[in-house]
Amino acid sequence: MTHPVRLTILGPDSSRNSVLPGVLLDYSERGMRVRIPAQVESGAAIRVEMEDQMLLGEVCYCQSLTGGQFALGLMMEQSLRNLDDLSRLVQALSGESLEPTPAA
Repeated sequence: MTHPVRLTILGPDSSRNSVLPGVLLDYSERGMRVRIPAQVESGAAIRVEMEDQMLLGEVCYCQSLTGGQFALGLMMEQSLRNLDDLSRLVQALSGESLEPTPAA
């Protein structure tokens, strides 16, 4: 199983958050292993976006791989699934139109 992910290293100053492309290598109920092109410190807070979900967690370990790649072990603490549905609900509740209105 290899799926593209987007990993954001979170910090106290959100304007300095690092965003990295990655590949999901392994996934379990409480964690995952991803490959990214940069080293990340253990204990760093992270956000992982993939398909229709967003997960929040912490880096447990960072292992060096060949070719300047790194494998991160992540412990996931929170998850939001069905983000497309959530976005449509927010738009509906705020009164934004979801579908173009047909011309009269």
